[in-house]
Amino acid sequence: MIWGDRIRLKRLELDDIKKMMNWGVNEDVLFADYNFPDFSQAEQKMWFATKNQHGRRCYCIFNKENRLIGYIALRKLNYLERSGEIGIVIDPLYHNMNFGTEAISLFLKWYFTKFKFNRLNLIVASYNRRAVRCYEKIGFSVVKTYYDKFYNDEFDPFDGNNPEMEKYFRKTLYGTQTQYMKMSIKKEEFITDIKND
Repeated sequence: MIWGDRIRLKRLELDDIKKMMNWGVNEDVLFADYNFPDFSQAEQKMWFATKNQHGRRCYCIFNKENRLIGYIALRKLNYLERSGEIGIVIDPLYHNMNFGTEAISLFLKWYFTKFKFNRLNLIVASYNRRAVRCYEKIGFSVVKTYYDKFYNDEFDPFDGNNPEMEKYFRKTLYGTQTQYMKMSIKKEEFITDIKND
């Protein structure tokens, strides 16, 4: 268990997945593929297994009311280079409340001190500006950008309704691709004194 001012982190348990299935949904169709799936019992067990095997760990984010409001997935652990990669998901009902920033900051303090790793990486879609601002505030910087498959079939970036979003996408012979950023932070770059907005 890792304790912060407004949240605590703990290892994922199988029963936690049912709580995630009660999360809100993203109103913006661009983020529809971020919504937590409605898993069957068998699918819950499979998802749980994938989050806890082959060098992976998953940590639930609970608020002071003991509500599960997100999770951090740690993967690609490299014990020689002392590095890993994370992904974070926050219940849409708790967006724009600085819970993501606080959760990652709390996780990094543990990761760099107790776990004694030196670098943490992440991949983020360039159009996810809220997430990018959160990561930059903590001290992450862009290592590289690249294009890869866009998985959200509900959003058409070229329908003329979202001209400001088109710059993050491109059409290819293999379908729509979106720009991703690999971001990274070293222990000495971690900004521990985060000022909340």
